[in-house]
Order: sequence, then C-alpha cells, then structure tokens
Amino acid sequence: MRRRNKIDAPCACCKAVPRVPGRSYCARCEREKNNFHNAVKRAKRREIERIRKPEAAARFAQLVEWWQSIGGESIARRVSK
Repeated sequence: MRRRNKIDAPCACCKAVPRVPGRSYCARCEREKNNFHNAVKRAKRREIERIRKPEAAARFAQLVEWWQSIGGESIARRVSK
C-alpha cells in the first residue's frame, strides 16, 4: 500500500512552504532544481560538441583522402551510366 503525504506537508527542500499537490517540493524549489539540472545538461552537451567537432572534421578529411585514393569519381561516373 502506498503511503500518502498530508496535503499541507512542507516542502522536502526548504521545509518552510507547503509543497505543490502531488509533488515533493514547493514551486520555488522545483523551479530552482529544474534550472540547475538543465544547466548541467547544457554544459555536458556543449562539452561533447566541443570534443566531437575536431574529430568529425578529421574523419571527413580522412574519408575525402580515401575517396580520392581509390578513384571514387571515376567509379561514380561508371556506376551512374
């Protein structure tokens, strides 16, 4: 059986304000918590993009070099006919 909290139970974070019905935190604490987590997510995404950009450029350069070494343009012309 699920335990039910009282309707006027205090916020689990600040313990001063009644929580939003159906939630553990008051509206202010919920907003602060979401803003913090969203900022962390954005920072992680930026870091991943910063790392991947040079890698992607290097892979593309390697692909172009390979395409030219096998004579890809002539193969493409022959296949397209």
